[in-house]
Amino acid sequence: MTRPAALKTKATCRDCQAEIWWIKTERGKNMPLDTHEDLDAFVESYGVWDEDTAPKFQDLRRELGDAAITSHFKTCEARSS
Repeated sequence: MTRPAALKTKATCRDCQAEIWWIKTERGKNMPLDTHEDLDAFVESYGVWDEDTAPKFQDLRRELGDAAITSHFKTCEARSS
């Protein structure tokens, strides 16, 4: 399983217009995560970052647990139709 390595930026899904977070995986691929109030609060408290200083996946899991980290590929309403 490919694991997210670092958060990149908040955006809007082009298919369903939901807010998402783009992350960079350890393999250098981009992957969307659903927004979640705990994830948003964690990112806001973390401050400004670049790819070298972005919160790492392990930090997110330790702080938030799996419930706050959901791949948007699984939940996009436009793609599931």
